Amino acid sequence: LLSVIGSMVSGTVASFHKIRVPREIEAPTIKVETLFERYYKDGAAVTTAYGDGTVKEFRASDGFYCVSLLMKSGEVFATAYLQEDSMSYRLARGCQEGYPVLTKYGLSGVLQSVNPTTGVHNVIIPSCGAMCYLQPDQVVRPLKAAVGEDVSTKFGDGKVIKYRLSDDKYEIKLTWGGATLYAEAKSFDRIDDRMEYKGGFRMGWILNFFYSREDSKD
Repeated sequence: LLSVIGSMVSGTVASFHKIRVPREIEAPTIKVETLFERYYKDGAAVTTAYGDGTVKEFRASDGFYCVSLLMKSGEVFATAYLQEDSMSYRLARGCQEGYPVLTKYGLSGVLQSVNPTTGVHNVIIPSCGAMCYLQPDQVVRPLKAAVGEDVSTKFGDGKVIKYRLSDDKYEIKLTWGGATLYAEAKSFDRIDDRMEYKGGFRMGWILNFFYSREDSKD
């Protein structure tokens, strides 16, 4: 009897030795990298606390933009690393959206809008119905009225047919009598609702169409 019990005990102990206890396995640490969202695109014209600049690249790891800072001549004088809240899109000096401007190509038009992610100025040319996509330095200055726009003078309504940068004079063809008036900006008013309410070129829907397509891609 004792031998039977002894063999049972020894067999039980041996079976315990055969049981393998699993080791604790430490799960590998997964590092989640937070990526910052880009706003300004490469080549965007921006304004910073250090002057005007151009975006060269974006680092999604820390949200910094590499910006080439420009002198007034347009030459690069330094490189800065800035975050989005340290910049704004560059608007042509003295100009406002919805108002006439003169381009460096001698054409006058209306600054319809500015794309904030690129700084591209969308300028409608009333005299030929064209749309120009320009950098801020390609817009020279603001104007009282663009060529092709209707204006109101003390001699009656008319249309701007030419602008002379040399003496800052506007050549206006009067509706009554067909006379030509050479006037300074202070001597007439622009009829600024012409583009939207008097036929005009109605190109705003084109801008909305293309911008909505870009937004849908993002």
